[in-house]
Amino acid sequence: MNLTKTLRYSGYALLAVSILTYVIMDVLLIALIVALIAVCLLVSSYFLFKDIPTKIPEGEIPDPAVIKQYRIDHPGTSIQDAMTALMTKPDDKA
Repeated sequence: MNLTKTLRYSGYALLAVSILTYVIMDVLLIALIVALIAVCLLVSSYFLFKDIPTKIPEGEIPDPAVIKQYRIDHPGTSIQDAMTALMTKPDDKA
C-alpha cells in the first residue's frame, strides 16, 4: 500500500475514532483534537501527493523535435506526458 492510501485511510479511521470518542465519552475537546489530526492527514495526503509524476516507460527516448511537435499538437501536455505517450504509442510503420 502506498503512502497516499495509508494517510487517507488513517484519516478516515481517526474521524471514526473522533466520532466514537464524542459519543461514548462525551468529551468534545478530545474528539475535536482527534478530528483535527484526521483532517490534517486527509489534506496532506491530497496536497503532498497529487503531483507525483508518472513513471516513464523503458525504451529509447524520442527525438526532442518529435516531443516538441507532440506538445504543439496537444496543448497543455507536459514534457513527461508527451514522452510517456510517445514511448507507449505503437509504431505505425508497416
